[in-house]
Amino acid sequence: MKEWFNKNKIILIICIVIIIAGLIMLFTKGFNKENYYTANKKIETYIEKGYEKEYIINIAKECFPDRQIDFEEIEKLEQVAAIRLKEATEEEIENYKNKIIEKYEIEEANLQIYEVDMPTSRIRTFVEPYVFSVSLVTILSLVYILIRNIKNEKLVENILKTIIILALVFGIYFSLILICRIPFGTYTMPIALTIYISTLLIVVNKANKQ
Repeated sequence: MKEWFNKNKIILIICIVIIIAGLIMLFTKGFNKENYYTANKKIETYIEKGYEKEYIINIAKECFPDRQIDFEEIEKLEQVAAIRLKEATEEEIENYKNKIIEKYEIEEANLQIYEVDMPTSRIRTFVEPYVFSVSLVTILSLVYILIRNIKNEKLVENILKTIIILALVFGIYFSLILICRIPFGTYTMPIALTIYISTLLIVVNKANKQ
């Protein structure tokens, strides 16, 4: 094990430095979440005759300039159009209503529009669904290494190296997201899982060849 550490000393130091920097960012600034997952205002509009996504987005951009607009499909009938944005004034919302009325020829009294203040989503909400599957795959892989290398003198070393490499890869991935301020969102965890499983397969395969 000592030989392995000495051989990969520089790489390990770089990895540790990156992870420490990531931890500092985590405790000082936290993750940079996508707009959809931060506290925002959700505006839902019922349009009985149906809507066109492109028109709704264009109207929203016109009424709420210089802000990121996220469109959300509520149901498949395309009658409820929802947009999300960080903030909006009453005047801007009123302008948005009027343009929807004008575009879709809706009587003002019949317009159904709802404003909802959405809270910030917790990172834990994204991570929890993956905890069981990642833990199970990891345990099974370690058991597989144990069975295949039961008579190997480097059994304990191989298991420890596997755990260390997986921890470093996971740590570096999230540290780079934190350091580079890459938005944490829909694809963050699926990508993390793909990287983790790929690394696990490579490490297990290498351990079995030793």
